[in-house]
Parts: sequence; C-alpha cells; structure tokens
Amino acid sequence: MKMKKAAMEKAAMKKAATALLVLLGTVFVAADARAAEDTEGFHFGGGVNAANDSNVFRTSPTDPAGVTSAYVTTLYGLASFDRTYGQQHVFANVNFGRVLYSGGLSPYDYSSQTVDAGYRLGSWQRFNVGIEWVRSAAQVNFGDTFFKVPDVVTRDSLTVDVDQPVIGDWHLVGNATGSFERYSDSLSSVSNLDRFGGQVGVRYVPIYGNRIDLYLGQTRGRYPNGATTAFNDAAYRDRLADLSVSWHFSGSSRLDGHAGYLQRRNNTLTFRDFSGLSSDLTWVWAPTGKLTLTLSGSRVMGAAGDVEFLTAATKTLRLAPAWQATEKIKLEVALYRSVRDYFGQGLLLAPGGSLPAATHNDTILGGSLTATWAMERWLTLSADLRADHRDSNLPSWAYSDRIAGISVRVWL
Repeated sequence: MKMKKAAMEKAAMKKAATALLVLLGTVFVAADARAAEDTEGFHFGGGVNAANDSNVFRTSPTDPAGVTSAYVTTLYGLASFDRTYGQQHVFANVNFGRVLYSGGLSPYDYSSQTVDAGYRLGSWQRFNVGIEWVRSAAQVNFGDTFFKVPDVVTRDSLTVDVDQPVIGDWHLVGNATGSFERYSDSLSSVSNLDRFGGQVGVRYVPIYGNRIDLYLGQTRGRYPNGATTAFNDAAYRDRLADLSVSWHFSGSSRLDGHAGYLQRRNNTLTFRDFSGLSSDLTWVWAPTGKLTLTLSGSRVMGAAGDVEFLTAATKTLRLAPAWQATEKIKLEVALYRSVRDYFGQGLLLAPGGSLPAATHNDTILGGSLTATWAMERWLTLSADLRADHRDSNLPSWAYSDRIAGISVRVWL
C-alpha cells in the first residue's frame, strides 16, 4: 500500500515538473513577443505552485483514521487590465487555476477562480460612482467542518457605491451590495446564502490620502435552499454602525482601522441572535527603506471561517515584518494568534428554543516565512513555509499542519 502511494505521489510530481517546463518554454516565446509589442494597461501570465501539506484534512490527532499528507499542485493563469479614459476608470484582474491532489485524492481536484473587475466614473473633487464585481471559488477549509468532502464554495458580490462632495472636506457616501454563496456539495446546499444590503454615511477628507468614514447600514440574509434546521435559519437581518479611519502620519507610517457595532436577528432561531463590537486596527511602519513592520489586531463577530453556520467572536493579533534584502530579493514573515469563542450552536427544540451545546473555544497559533526572488521583470520565484496549530476544548477540533511550497510566476 505504501509503495503504491509513493508511486502515485512520484507520478504527481512528474506531472507538475512537466507542466512547469511547458510553462517556462511558452514564457520565453511570449516574452520575446511582449518585448516587441507592449500593450499599455494589459498584462497576462501564469504560474505553478507545488506544495507538500502534512495534514490535508486538518485531522485531529485523536482521529482513528490518522493524518493524511499529500502534494498539492496549483496551475493558474493571470490577466489584468487597467485603463483610465478621462474621468472613467476601468479595471479587471482575473486568476483561473486548477488545484491537483496526489496520493489517490484526485476526487478533491477542483478549479479555482479569483475575479475583481470594476468601473468608476467621476473624480475625487466631484460626484463619482463605481461598480465592482468580485468572485472567488475554492475548497472549503477542512479545518472549519467535520465533513471532509470535496466542497467548493463560490462567492460572488456586486457593489455599487457613490461619493458626493458637499461642503469643504465633507462628502456624502453610500453603497448597495448583493452577494451570493454557493456550495458544490449537495449536503452543503442548505448553507447557500444570498445577502442584500446597503449603507449610507458621511466622509471627512482633510488631506488627500487620509479619511474618516461614519456609516449606518442594514443587510438581509436568506438561505434559498435551506428549510429551518438546527444550523440554518430561513433568514436573518444585520444592523451595523461603523466608524473607520485611514490616516498617513508620514511617508513611513500609516494607521487603518474601524470600530463597529453589529446586531444580528434571526427570523426563527432566536438563540442564534448576537450583537457586539466588531473592530480591527492595522499599523504599518517603514523605519527604513528596506524594512516594513505591520501590526494588526481585530475582534470580529459572525461566521467563523468558511462555514456560515459556525458563528464566533474571533480575536486575532498579527505581526508581519518584511525586508527587501536586495533589489530583487524580499523576505516576509507573519506570526499570528487567534482565539475563537463559538456561540449559537445549540439544537432546535421548539421555535425560539434550543438545547444548549457544549462550550467551544479554539486557540490558533500560526506563522509563515516567504522568500521571493524577482529574477527578471517578468519572472518571479518564491518559496514559503507555513505552520499552524489549533488547540480546542473539543479534542476533535484540534490539529497541527505544516506546508512547504515553491512557485514560479510569469507576468508579461
């Protein structure tokens, strides 16, 4: 059995190596063409990432099935367009890929997507309006669910925002957003979610690049495929008051943050109602031209990870230094600690009533080290090491995982 598994992993690595060679060969041809005719505002490329994941399914050490490791290869293509025509700005960034698992895990292979496209009309000094579409598609994080099945969640959001200067440095602002989540696994379809909402507020812009926003908003959420179950309600409503700040103290120091109060009320499962502070604060400091330090802290209420039915108050601290060692080599480190206190996980007994679930608390420690080498303007190599460890008062939720990977990216 072990020999068979080793042979399959070796075959997967051969496929990845072959794909990499084909990609590099194509790149050299495309690079010559690109040098001959440069198209302003449009770029394209692709890449390969090969990684070894020591615990693909984020399995607890107490699980009798044991831990599964595998090689994960990602092949992807990139395209970007960014143009300004007078007071009109059009942009699009697209990433389509294929994620491949070794070790007999091919049923988990899936197609990944990331799209960010938009259009804006107007200028900062006068009325302007924008529309933006964002899409992502990826396997649900196995650490957030007991069901270790192929399940790709596709998220789409469409946002329209307006900004109208009124007096001096004061602006009236507003936005409307519709978002949709769809799960590929049939058993997860009850978690499909539609959201529609909007916000209105004021913005103060004393110096270009600095701003203070105050918003009031409301969002309606609906589960189109889910009858009321122990995990999902037919619908809910969120109300939010939010104050956000983005401030440049100097060319080397910036502070971004927001403090908001979120209230959720469910139509039926009232024991899942919650309200409280959701906030984050990020400080970016560049003490030298080569060194950047980023320190952030947050407290977020709502969905814990990729699965909507898990709700928690999540507190996170993160430190991320980055060092530009040379003109072409950059080193990045990230360390974080996250604490999750879950709530609203009871079982429905009667409308509005529940059987309380066991207390659930997680502590997650993690870190990463990434080295990036820009060999040429169009060719980048990188290597990264990542590790995270989760302790939980529920043993089945604990796990440890390590990932080591290398990647090649071409950008023309």
